[in-house]
Amino acid sequence: MDDIEWLATRRGRLALRGSAVDGLPGSAGVVVEPTRVAAAARLGVPVIAVVGLPDGRHHSVIKAAEARLAVEMGADEIWLAIDADAAGENAVLADAIAVRQAVEAPARLGLIHAGRPEVVRAGELLGADVLVCEAGHELPRTSLELALWGLGEGIDAAVDALAAGASRVFSGTGLIPPARRG
Repeated sequence: MDDIEWLATRRGRLALRGSAVDGLPGSAGVVVEPTRVAAAARLGVPVIAVVGLPDGRHHSVIKAAEARLAVEMGADEIWLAIDADAAGENAVLADAIAVRQAVEAPARLGLIHAGRPEVVRAGELLGADVLVCEAGHELPRTSLELALWGLGEGIDAAVDALAAGASRVFSGTGLIPPARRG
């Protein structure tokens, strides 16, 4: 595999909130909301559904139902948006457990970091597969696979993020809960 092929398998696209559902050939996948999984599945690339959009404030039962239905419609991976106001590790863990129970192998589970150390800890305790981080922030130390969202379209940014420790990078438009600022 040459460098271009290697890079292509680690780059994907965000297609959230009305943006076009398209993917990069041979890509790391396309990220969509659960209602768009069927359309994304027709692209022939891995499909990642974000549950709890836009801010993670849905009840855990709703997120679990979204996750289960997304997997049934063809999602390969679920990313969980966690309420920024959820107090402490136990609240984050309870949310993640509800969704984990709805996402059976071979589907994978990712938690959106949003700048919260308790999300990293909950993901590690739960056995999540991926920690999803926002571009422009330092990547946390974790045993989980790191995915990075919010990159521009340029190859240089993708290469830099992969060199910094991300396993996959996602560019494009869409809304994923932002990291806490301050």
